[in-house]
Amino acid sequence: MKKSRLFIFATVVAVIGVAGMKAWVGSGDARIPLLLLPVRMLYQAIPERVATVGQPLGEDSQASTQPVSERFGPQELRKLYDVLNSDSFQSPLTNYNCGDPVPKLSFQATLYRASRAHAGARRVEWRQSPAIDFAGRGRLLFFGLDYRVTKAFASIDPDPGTTGLGRTIREPHGDCSKRDGKEEWVTWPGPDEKLW
Repeated sequence: MKKSRLFIFATVVAVIGVAGMKAWVGSGDARIPLLLLPVRMLYQAIPERVATVGQPLGEDSQASTQPVSERFGPQELRKLYDVLNSDSFQSPLTNYNCGDPVPKLSFQATLYRASRAHAGARRVEWRQSPAIDFAGRGRLLFFGLDYRVTKAFASIDPDPGTTGLGRTIREPHGDCSKRDGKEEWVTWPGPDEKLW
């Protein structure tokens, strides 16, 4: 009985193997041998999330994504989280809020592995709470926060030049007298600052 089950199992594996070498699934560039289909399915089942630091944030939060190098790992993620939550990072944000106080921001950061679904980029999603109104009075603060976060990433990433991002950045400036008007009041006059 055991020998017949083993024979049936071996026959099925052999038939699948032979058929898999000849049969292809998909079309165009996405075609893969049928034999490799279980391997692909297993790869897709592996979670993209590598690590998360910080507590879950509530409804009043917003997120952005930053590409990082392959050498950016959980250690760098923890360092980034510590920087973003520090007073030395958050205190200068008042410069981007027309002198108004900025509430203490809470952050969460998640590192994701490279994914074809996201153009092959290894990336970090950083989320902050409370959310900032980027279309109204908080516009300068929103872009000022993004500017400071981008600089933090560049200083922490072991290989920032491989992320595909530009090498320079410009600090946002605002004309606070136009803050409540209808015209654009945030500009990026320069000079360019080198990130690496």
